[in-house]
Formats: sequence, C-alpha cells, structure tokens
Amino acid sequence: MDMVVQWTATISTVIATALSLFLLRQGQLDRRALAEERQREQATRVTYWCDWNSQSPEADCDHPHVPAIYVRNASDQAVYEVFVDFWHPDGVEERIDVGPVPPGETRHRDVVAPISADPRWEPSGMRPKVYFKDADGRAWVRDRRGRLRPDPGPFNDGFGPDARYNLGLPRPRRSD
Repeated sequence: MDMVVQWTATISTVIATALSLFLLRQGQLDRRALAEERQREQATRVTYWCDWNSQSPEADCDHPHVPAIYVRNASDQAVYEVFVDFWHPDGVEERIDVGPVPPGETRHRDVVAPISADPRWEPSGMRPKVYFKDADGRAWVRDRRGRLRPDPGPFNDGFGPDARYNLGLPRPRRSD
C-alpha cells in the first residue's frame, strides 16, 4: 500500500511540475505577443495606395490625370523617413522619398512619366511598397501585398542594382 501512495505522489508531482512549466511558458508567449502587438500598433495605421491625381500641377489637357502614390498615417504620432519603391511606368524600379508624414495626414508623390497608350493601364500597376520609421525609431515595410513586417535593412530589401533613386531635393540638416 505504501508503494501505491508513493507512486501516486510521484506521478502527481511530475504532472503538477509539467503543468506549471506549461502554464509558465504560455504566459511568456502571451506577454511576448502583447509586446509585439504594442510595437506594431502605430505601424499598422500606416498605409498606402496608388491612384490618379487630377490636381497635379503636371496635369494638362492631353493628360488630365497623373499617377500618384499616396501614404496615409492614421496614427496619433508622425512617421519618419518614409520612402516608396515602385515599378515606374517605363519599366524600371524606382525609389522616391515621401518624407515625414504627420499624424492623421496623407502625403503623396506624383509619378511624372509617359503613360502607356493602353487604356487599361492603372496606377496600381506600379506595385509600390512603403518603408518608414515609427515614432520609436523602429523601421517597417508594408510590402506590395499590404503586409506589414519589420524592415530587413539596407541591401536586404530587394531594391535592385539597376533600380534608380528619385529622392527629391535634399532636406536641410538641423543643427541641434
């Protein structure tokens, strides 16, 4: 009888220890998931799209609409170092600078280029992806399918060696 009690106590102790370790691990995973969600919170509110811009100064009678890439920041804090990689209508990958996007605002860049004579061509064919830094300085990329993920960093982002930069005029540096 003592042997049965001893085995029952041993098995109960092993089960209780295993259950405790399992619950501890689940708690750690839950805390990690919550921390990752908090880190992504601002970045999830940044989006982009392509559309025609009839208000562009480049629009004229022959071309009443100019393709443009829009970046919207619906968060409560600004996002910084925003730039977009896209396929230019002439078939070359290009990188353009959008600059900082204040909270609750939309910024855009017109894509000035000869557009295909094909009447079915749409700005969505530029297939952009947007890179930006959130207010905490974390770098993010929203890919061509709209998925959000951490930015892999320079030279790991798939921007080809034959691509071109169109980063606009340099911004003056602040002297702190």
